[in-house]
Amino acid sequence: MKNLYYSCLVFFAYTGSLLAQVSEGGLPHSFGLQNNAFKATQIVELQKPNIQHLLQQDEVNDQLGRAYRVGQLIQTNLSPLNSGTWSTLSDGSKMWQLTIHADEALALGLYFAEEVDLPVGAKLFAYNKNKKHILGSYSSATPRFQALQMVEGDFLTLEYHAPAHVIHLPKININEVTYFYRGVTDFVNDFKDDVLTTRAQSCQVDVACAPENNGWAEQIRSVVHFTFNQGGSTFVCSAATINNTANDCKPYILTAWHCGERNAGSSINSWVWYWNYQKSSCQPNSNSTNPAKGTQTMTGGNVRTSSGSGTLNNPPGANQVAGSDFYLVELSAAIPTTYNPYFAGWDRNNTAASGGVGIHHPNGSAKKISTFTSTLTNTSFNGGGNGHFWRVIWASTSNGHGVTEGGSSGSPIFNQNKRIVGQLTGGSSACNATNQPDVYGKLRSDWDLNGSSNNAQLKPWLDPTNSGAATLDGHACSGGSSTSYCPATSTNTCASGSEFITNVSLNTINNQSTCTPYSNFTAQSTSLARGQQYALTISTGIVGSPNNAYLDNQIAAWIDFNQNNSFELNERVGLTTIAQGTAFPIQYNVTVPSNAVLGNTRMRVRLNYLPDDGNIEPCNPASGPYEWGETEDYTINIVNSSSSSLEDEEAAALTIYPNPSSGVFTLDAHALALEQFDIAIYNTQGGLIQQSAHISGEFIEIDLSSMAKGVYHLYLTSGTFVSVKKLVLH
Repeated sequence: MKNLYYSCLVFFAYTGSLLAQVSEGGLPHSFGLQNNAFKATQIVELQKPNIQHLLQQDEVNDQLGRAYRVGQLIQTNLSPLNSGTWSTLSDGSKMWQLTIHADEALALGLYFAEEVDLPVGAKLFAYNKNKKHILGSYSSATPRFQALQMVEGDFLTLEYHAPAHVIHLPKININEVTYFYRGVTDFVNDFKDDVLTTRAQSCQVDVACAPENNGWAEQIRSVVHFTFNQGGSTFVCSAATINNTANDCKPYILTAWHCGERNAGSSINSWVWYWNYQKSSCQPNSNSTNPAKGTQTMTGGNVRTSSGSGTLNNPPGANQVAGSDFYLVELSAAIPTTYNPYFAGWDRNNTAASGGVGIHHPNGSAKKISTFTSTLTNTSFNGGGNGHFWRVIWASTSNGHGVTEGGSSGSPIFNQNKRIVGQLTGGSSACNATNQPDVYGKLRSDWDLNGSSNNAQLKPWLDPTNSGAATLDGHACSGGSSTSYCPATSTNTCASGSEFITNVSLNTINNQSTCTPYSNFTAQSTSLARGQQYALTISTGIVGSPNNAYLDNQIAAWIDFNQNNSFELNERVGLTTIAQGTAFPIQYNVTVPSNAVLGNTRMRVRLNYLPDDGNIEPCNPASGPYEWGETEDYTINIVNSSSSSLEDEEAAALTIYPNPSSGVFTLDAHALALEQFDIAIYNTQGGLIQQSAHISGEFIEIDLSSMAKGVYHLYLTSGTFVSVKKLVLH
């Protein structure tokens, strides 16, 4: 099979410049209920695309080396307001279910018109027909998302469950469904009742295979599989997480420009990134081994720099690449340490590697490794310019003869020193053409040869410290010591005259402590909301003298808002140098950044005497611990901001009269000053009674005279504002 001109493969995609889409685990509520405990869910039938026509187009496009399509988008308009089935359960809780069916799809993926927004206490799941493939739970604590990774099979069920006290409706507005018809076999096979066998070519080598993987475990961890939408179809490519000279685990991902043709500044609102999508055992020339389930995903990000924003071969001609064919994405959140990410090193020299590997996801399959043992050579590719690409010929190895295929595009090639020297652009290698070359855009060219501005160079992003480094080793941000916060102890013996922290107070934390060089209080936690301000109070004392500290000593606090296991300067939330007249206790106003990573993180508080000039640091200096003082660590749970107080204020301005009424109510919305809003009315069983969209006006008549006497709930929504009013019909 001829390799693609651009080795990019169409798959499915997800959410925008958003945060990590991380499942919280558990099972859908209905799994523990008898079938008669809730209503049968509505099944929405979607029209199957003309697969024969698509495959005929694909045959031509594949031969021309164009992007490898695996899915077709279907437009929809589905939400809890207009689709699915509501059930009120015996405990008063409510459940909404919607099943989507598209005949003979290998998998289905969902895209949402706006960020999914769930009330506190509610949970959302998605699962397939046999209930083997389950995504979720998702809750109000989940970073918001606009897409959901694929679910195996031609039936996909969404299930939302909320306790009885929850009255707000979720925002779940599905506007597109991806119908996957090829290229997703490895991903979905583990969830099927029967087995699919069409996958990557048989000569490919799984990353679980030795000796091919010997010494490459960390680099294998850096390679990710991703999906994106373009032109009404869904595609897949490969990429790598890459290190920068700050070694700060910033979530940078390097891939090829032709994988979505993104320029700097682009919001990646349909990109989904997969970690650890690989098999756990090696069976050469066999398709019988299933991969890991591949549910470790993140969604979205922003393009920081791109060859498409440069001046080298721009604009490219039809089927040509821009410059050296690269772009760099910064994800909108830190990569969860549970994904065990590795940020690969790089080499920006123009020195040809004498050997190494390419690691990639061919044909939408689980991760593979290809080996080269002959020196790379300079080449040109498709208008990108002579000398801006590396040419490689792959070698036969013990378990096969790794090549590349559609879907491998954007994947890294590593030199003998285990550093990235390029990203895959295209080529013609295949199992029946193992002597044919592949071509990689040079990292040397990516660095600063595509243009003079920051948005066309890797340099300002991967060397933020201006070190001038020509090479950089990789960095592990999970596993081993890198997941632990740096040590912070003092030589304080707590004898007479020693100083220490006596109390730390923040939100619900109010902790008294005694004189100890280091105290791990991470069992104590409090929740802080994004965008909100809180008072942090730190009390200190000297043994025998409370509410005191020595002159010129310093107190500081840090919160690891980006959750990279490092306290950075912009995460310092307070700093005080003790002087004459310093008021005790010390108090800081802490504002939680709106982009702080959700979930548990660490706060560090320190009081120290510094033997040298300078500001107190969160970690011990290389020369040893600070002299005197104390350090304390606490747990902070970052949660989504709540606008309940604002909503309560606005809701108070919304009135309905007469209420109770014998049939006709008047809604007075003039005080809200909303240009447009939507109204939905539900009975106490959660059934939708009436709905009206895009209403404008100050006084709205609501006629329930045809309904049975009882209590109803009116939901008024406008953008992020939701107000609920009880209507009593007598």
